[in-house]
Amino acid sequence: MPVYEYRCGQCGQITTVVVSVSELEKSVPCEQCAAMAARIISRPSVHLSKASKLDRLDPKYDKMVERAMANITTTFLRGLTAVVPAVLTIWIIVWLAQSAESLLRPVFLFLLPEEFYLPGLGVLLAVAAIYVVGVLVNSFLVGRIWSSVQRVFEGLPLVKTVYNALSDFFDFFSRRPSDSAFVVSVDLFDNDTRLIGFVTDASPTTLAEPGAAEQVAVYLPLSYQIGGMTLLVNRSRLTTLDLRVEEAMRLVLTAGIQRRKNQA
Repeated sequence: MPVYEYRCGQCGQITTVVVSVSELEKSVPCEQCAAMAARIISRPSVHLSKASKLDRLDPKYDKMVERAMANITTTFLRGLTAVVPAVLTIWIIVWLAQSAESLLRPVFLFLLPEEFYLPGLGVLLAVAAIYVVGVLVNSFLVGRIWSSVQRVFEGLPLVKTVYNALSDFFDFFSRRPSDSAFVVSVDLFDNDTRLIGFVTDASPTTLAEPGAAEQVAVYLPLSYQIGGMTLLVNRSRLTTLDLRVEEAMRLVLTAGIQRRKNQA
């Protein structure tokens, strides 16, 4: 609604009134002395709502607000990326320790009196048991028995899918350096575009075509662990990279973000 001004003839006080045109009066009571004040001609003025005032703000204020919100969001996400991995890592370690402790504490108490037990011995017993299993599996007799157990797992529907995936994953990282995969860049498109991959089998006799002696098996993982593919590639298209498998895997799975953070 429009704004009108009235001047008091006795005290000179100017009274401002917001009123519609249909309710406009020639005179109104003065706010100071209550005498009748006459309407005067003043510069135009419009009473704006809060939404209208925001719409009429200078565009530079909108950009300032956008930059401030972007800075707040970026800072929050940076804090989130720092806190969440640390919290999840600690939680997993604590969960594994508590699980090992609760499972192996009865075994320890069965072997030794309770007065010899101390908190944490269950975890140490789990580490020792895993190491002993690793030693036994490398022996001929136990290795043959374990191979038979593996064939049972690999013959069970659904179980074999989960077991084979986990077994291959841990086997990939448990090999000796001389036996493990090495990192390469693969030229697949003949246009200087290369993919980072891992040679998992330098002599894929079960996969390669007869007479294809120059082919090797290369695994190409996709970013953020959404999958990957294994290709048979000619050796001439490979270039060995001076990267450790763990570093290259982290680089590929995070789309290079982790490496840029370390360089910053």
